[in-house]
Amino acid sequence: MRKQIALIAFVIGFIIFFYFYYENNATTQSTLRKHFSLKPSIYTEDNKTLAYSIPLYKVMIHRNCANRNECNLLHILQPLLRFDMKKAQYMAKKYTYFPLSYEVNETLAKDLQWLAQKLQPLYDKRTQKYYKPLLVQLSGEKRIYPCNDTLTPVLGYTRKTEQGTFTIRQGVTGLEAIKSNGSLLTTINFAMQKKLEQSIDNQKNYQEIIAAIFDLNTNEIKALASTLRYDPNHIKKEDIGKLATHCNQYLFSSPTLLKPLVMAIQAQEKNITSKNLLEFINRLQLNKQSSELPHERQMDIAKYVRQGGNISNIKLNFLQTLKLYATFYRKGKLAQPKIIKDTQTINIQIIPSALAYEAAKEIDTNQSVLLEFPDCNKTANLQINKKKNLLTIMLLIKSDK
Repeated sequence: MRKQIALIAFVIGFIIFFYFYYENNATTQSTLRKHFSLKPSIYTEDNKTLAYSIPLYKVMIHRNCANRNECNLLHILQPLLRFDMKKAQYMAKKYTYFPLSYEVNETLAKDLQWLAQKLQPLYDKRTQKYYKPLLVQLSGEKRIYPCNDTLTPVLGYTRKTEQGTFTIRQGVTGLEAIKSNGSLLTTINFAMQKKLEQSIDNQKNYQEIIAAIFDLNTNEIKALASTLRYDPNHIKKEDIGKLATHCNQYLFSSPTLLKPLVMAIQAQEKNITSKNLLEFINRLQLNKQSSELPHERQMDIAKYVRQGGNISNIKLNFLQTLKLYATFYRKGKLAQPKIIKDTQTINIQIIPSALAYEAAKEIDTNQSVLLEFPDCNKTANLQINKKKNLLTIMLLIKSDK
């Protein structure tokens, strides 16, 4: 027994040294992890990791190992696992095997598993059976967001859910909610994203600012930012109102936004009717939900008009406005904003190029538009800026009227 305790003490001391000396090194996959898939990682186009998962393990010991006179494993492991000693001693009185930790990383778990294999089974006088002093088992995964609040709330967050004996992370909103068999490579450029976030953070006296940078050539969203962000690693009570992205929720009246198209039609056709305006709006496919942008609100414009609705009462959200204006700048070719790389887009002309050119000229003439939110009694200023192939659109939302 003394040799067993001496072996445990020596090995634990070595593990503590090894663990703290190498804790910042990349972990290697262990044979402990079988039949378990981690949630896929999320990357920017310039290979910055936005989210990834690591496996977690639980460490359990036999109740006899809480007794100093028998095994003393409980006291030897305490400096390494840093568990509550009083709670562990209480659980030792109730359970044959009890957990010391559910969140041991793979490197440490691998070393403890090696120790568990080296320890000889001990004899339990009460049950008259041999038992293993130490057990190491996979318990689930931990989701890590190394860039903290970057790209939130579009990035989304996860919550714990049970999958058999494992506790896994399930995506709730945003990119985290997209089901994928492999890693998600986004169109987001990390440098552009950080610069855009810093830019809107420096502007005060607004309830919220939403901004996007869109590549007119590739249909890719290079940055999508909000001033209402949160850290998915540590979501607090005050973050609840920030969890859902507002880039597809706020609706504002369309007449002002449609003015460039109206003016272009007037310049081309000398008159405008609700019929030809509706035709161009429907070609923009604003009523279709985009699979590339999570949780985009649907809006069936054609159905609305057939039921007697007035075009001037149609409301657009931020992403739909981006799509509308980007189509003008693309010379009438349908803009199909995407945030996931390699998503297929169709090159289709939906508005005559001359008409789109006139609409784009109208936008360039007046790059700031005052908007109203009839559903929530807010006002906002929409700013549009185009430099080469990049279209920047910014929505500055003011406090309630």
